[in-house]
Amino acid sequence: MKTFVGLQQVFFILIITIASLSYSQTSQLTLGGTNYVFKNNNWYVIDNSSGIEYLVNQKSMTVKLKNGVSTAVLVQLNLANNVIKVNENSLGYINLKLPNTVSFEQMYNLYNQAGLFDYIYINSYGEIGSGTILKTDRLP
Repeated sequence: MKTFVGLQQVFFILIITIASLSYSQTSQLTLGGTNYVFKNNNWYVIDNSSGIEYLVNQKSMTVKLKNGVSTAVLVQLNLANNVIKVNENSLGYINLKLPNTVSFEQMYNLYNQAGLFDYIYINSYGEIGSGTILKTDRLP
């Protein structure tokens, strides 16, 4: 009888452990109209049109300065926050590498509050062919 009670306790603990592992706590957040969800120890951005979730690159952000804002101001903001400019394209979109010591949410909010940008986006890992540009870019 003692062994049976012991097995029941072990079985009960095993079921509770499995239930707690299968239940993943989720958090949601919205930054600039973009929805993010945290689950299984990762952040995902949710595509508004398809509902597909893409893994967030928590250390990469793209910004575009407002017309008339000097890049020298961005340089100073980056230096003050240990942010590194990775590259800039011909349309003025600038990719930034964020520091490991601050969350992407904090950096987004900091840069958004600066009021210098027309565009701020936390980057994600997508799939080849998933973008609308590829779907609409047709050969004549």
